[in-house]
Amino acid sequence: MAAPNPSLERELQGFTACFRAQSGHLIFSTAPGGEGRVVSEDEAVGFWCDYAALAHRHARRFGLSVWASVVLLILFGTLGVKYKAPLFMGLALLSMFGWWFTAIAQRIIRARFKYRVWETVAHHTPVRALTRDEKIARGFALSARQWLGLGVALIVYSALNAPSRALPPVWRDLQTVAIGVLIYGSIVGLLAYGAFRLVRRLRGRG
Repeated sequence: MAAPNPSLERELQGFTACFRAQSGHLIFSTAPGGEGRVVSEDEAVGFWCDYAALAHRHARRFGLSVWASVVLLILFGTLGVKYKAPLFMGLALLSMFGWWFTAIAQRIIRARFKYRVWETVAHHTPVRALTRDEKIARGFALSARQWLGLGVALIVYSALNAPSRALPPVWRDLQTVAIGVLIYGSIVGLLAYGAFRLVRRLRGRG
């Protein structure tokens, strides 16, 4: 049984997001929310199962490639040191990155699978891409407010994790003040936004 692979799980979720319901049909597109083609439910299930099986095989083979890289590195490294042979040392170096080459090759294969699916359904009924507002509503894109929130969170995280001891004393004080301003400013901003939404909702009901 293959060990859990977070990267493959995210790719499987991304492939699942390529299917969406729109205008009473099931749509497949190479990118979430993009221009797509109408597919049947049986086709969608078949494509998804094939991709999931491919990802499972890749996870199992990647685990084997990691073990093979470790074993071959030790083997060729030992032979290279014992016989002082550049060939064995070169093979040991290649073995060290064997898992990396495997990961790259597998990623290319999975990307080509998605486009093979597209070629299969290319003659189906075309469907327009979603607008930006529709993508945001479905979670396929981030709004400007969400990007702003991520930016503030990144700034706060960077400020909290900055090495204060490496800064001059004056900059340490400024860092402390900046952290306080960012944290309290973020809290006040969130509270103000929540109050604004509440007032607007109450006015709408009235």
